[in-house]
Amino acid sequence: MKVQHIIGADLSKKSIDLVCHLLNAHIQIENSIAGFKDLLQWMRQQKINTSETMIVMEHTGLYSYSFEKFLHQHPIAFCKVNALAIKRSIGLVRGKTDKLDAARIAAYGYEKKDKLVIDVPASDALKRLQILHSTRERFVRHRASLICSIKEYKHLGVSGKDVLMQTQQQLIKNFDKQIEKLMTEIETIISEDQ
Repeated sequence: MKVQHIIGADLSKKSIDLVCHLLNAHIQIENSIAGFKDLLQWMRQQKINTSETMIVMEHTGLYSYSFEKFLHQHPIAFCKVNALAIKRSIGLVRGKTDKLDAARIAAYGYEKKDKLVIDVPASDALKRLQILHSTRERFVRHRASLICSIKEYKHLGVSGKDVLMQTQQQLIKNFDKQIEKLMTEIETIISEDQ
């Protein structure tokens, strides 16, 4: 694939800022199907050929899930890069806005365009595993937070029979059950799809 345009994308839960490096053109879209369609229209207006374009974005977990799916369907090449690699390559910078971040990602992508690896669509099983894993990680963090709270209450002398302790212990037990359910589902998917 001959890459003509590198577009840096800075994603958040609600919006995506995109900057085309060579044209220095910027657009902010909603992080939704309607916003993704606005991106296609913007690319046509800027005379950016989708088959000669690569979108570069940082790993953002679930924020990029729908966007990646849309890009694969249309087919627009993209790659995800480590945020730390971008920060190291540009050094210390002043100012932080989503537009500036998208421009920095685009500049990084342009500089490294010969080394970037195009993302390939993951199997449905792998996508499901990614969502299950991130949900499990979130539950584990919440559970750990509750355990810390209980330790703090014990340090303050709060009784184990106090409603503060009992409600949090009940939540921990519930998180344990839900984490176990997620692990069972993860193991089932792994065993069924080598």
